[in-house]
Amino acid sequence: MKKNLLLAGLLTTFSLVAKSQVGINTSNPQGIFNIDGLKNNPTTGVPTAVQATDDLVVTPNGNLGLGLIAPGTTLDVNGAITNRETALAVAGNAVTIPANVSQVQLTGAATATVTITAPVPPNAGQRIIVYNNTTGGFGAALGGVTIPNGKALEYVYSNSGWRSTDGGSVGATPVNLYTADGTLTGNRTVTQGANTLTFTGTQINAFSVDGSTLSVDAANDRVGLGTTTPDTKLTISTPDNSFGVNHTNGIVNLKTFIGGGVASLGTTTANDLRFITNNTQKMTVTSGGNVGVGTVTPTNKLVVTGANAQPSALGTASTNATFRVDGNTNHALDFGTYTNSPFGSYISSQNKTSTTGLPLVLNPVGGNVGVGTNAPDNSALLDLTATNRGFLLPRVSLTSMTDGTTVPSPAKGLMVYNSNTALTPYGEGLYVNSGTSGAPSWDKLSPQKSDFILSAVVFAAASAPVDQAATGNPPAPAVIDNINIGLSTTVTVPPNSTAKILMTYNVPMGTYPAGATSGNTNVAGYFGIRFLKDGVEAPEGSRKYAIPYANSGSHMMSVTGNFTETVVNNGSSPLNIVYTLNGYMENTETAVRFNMWASSGDNFNWGKGSLTGTVFAKPN
Repeated sequence: MKKNLLLAGLLTTFSLVAKSQVGINTSNPQGIFNIDGLKNNPTTGVPTAVQATDDLVVTPNGNLGLGLIAPGTTLDVNGAITNRETALAVAGNAVTIPANVSQVQLTGAATATVTITAPVPPNAGQRIIVYNNTTGGFGAALGGVTIPNGKALEYVYSNSGWRSTDGGSVGATPVNLYTADGTLTGNRTVTQGANTLTFTGTQINAFSVDGSTLSVDAANDRVGLGTTTPDTKLTISTPDNSFGVNHTNGIVNLKTFIGGGVASLGTTTANDLRFITNNTQKMTVTSGGNVGVGTVTPTNKLVVTGANAQPSALGTASTNATFRVDGNTNHALDFGTYTNSPFGSYISSQNKTSTTGLPLVLNPVGGNVGVGTNAPDNSALLDLTATNRGFLLPRVSLTSMTDGTTVPSPAKGLMVYNSNTALTPYGEGLYVNSGTSGAPSWDKLSPQKSDFILSAVVFAAASAPVDQAATGNPPAPAVIDNINIGLSTTVTVPPNSTAKILMTYNVPMGTYPAGATSGNTNVAGYFGIRFLKDGVEAPEGSRKYAIPYANSGSHMMSVTGNFTETVVNNGSSPLNIVYTLNGYMENTETAVRFNMWASSGDNFNWGKGSLTGTVFAKPN
């Protein structure tokens, strides 16, 4: 019974036809050997492509087909082919692929490029796929071709070596964009459409065109034109001293918007920054921080260079000045240099629309002003300092002492120099308005030419007594009139002036000691003062007194006198006059003492000799 069942099953499974074909699960084999996996082939005719997807067919020419009934090659597969993967852990940056595997995955940690060793297959043409899944970011090399980390590469064994399927050879890196340089054989176009093209990198010169023509610094997020080492977001380096933006007509705008920051334009080395119009340099900022307009070599923080020119006339909108601070429509502040002798410079408050002059105000909110000094005195609003110059007031010609026309509405306290010599009563000179702007009253400042004012007081005082011996007895006269008692002084008359001089003196003198002559107790004779001007006696100032007779003791008296004269000095230099007092003695029988009794201690009410001069002067 069992034999019958087995035979029936074999007959059902196998179909042997007269053509020497074998069919399994089909009575209609399509080749010399045909297996119908799903038993869905028709009993006659040709199976459909769908029915053939589960078939295995061997044709008479030896081709094997899987999933199809008419294989065109030795092995023709309609469907996916799976190579079972073998995981291999690297050790010491090396790994060996065992025999009889078709796909491996490299795992483990790598600290350098992994060296792969693969067996020699029994026949050429064997293939193997290697996936580099190691950690550390390093490649893995087989047959001289490196598999990048995270990538897979297929090899085929041919001509005694494992060769990558991208065309590489033993010991050589495959030629492609990622492994070798190359040359375009023609123009190429990349059509992106709505897709993006992104390059990433970490190197300084990560992407470049023709060396330094264009360089992308991916390490610092910078772009260089003409340089491979840009130091800013955009660095432009040129072989000459310029770079530019060329355009045809229109306007070129250089704009920046910095939210909460600043925008900078300048140089990063010790070189000047210059601005050019019409191909001519017009403004310069030097490496030292000086700014020049009209010059490329400014010597100070701001230098504006222009042409020398006279100030513009009032009512002129344009300016001849080198530098202008422009206000509203009718006024400006001009700075310039004169073109005419004596040259120099000017500052002008310019009225551009009218011939009316405008004020120029210094320190309008306070402070003082110095001319000729860098430290004006704090007590002075205006400090003029010079050793060979003076202050020249405005010169006007007043017509009267109440003139309110020559200087319209003069302020009280206004000072002018009147050049009108015929002004009554004082003529030319300095005048100040002591009245109001509506009712002026001009006063000439002293001195007035018709008034004498105190010019000087000179004084000389005796410092010691002066003794003179007796001159002899009468009747023979004996006179000494040039006794130097040390009293002299100098009076100075100013140039081009007239002086009234008053000289006064008081000189104590007397006989001493008492009883000058043996046997004669009477004291007699004369003494006095000779008054000299420049060494010549002026008799009107001299005095002589008789010594009164007396029987004993010394005799004292004070000789006083004065001298007055008027001296006219028409010269341009001061005139010095020396006034001197000399002692005088005649027929004295005893010594005489002048000036004082003693230089120290008691003077017995004698007092001390003195000479005083008082000088009053006025201009000629």
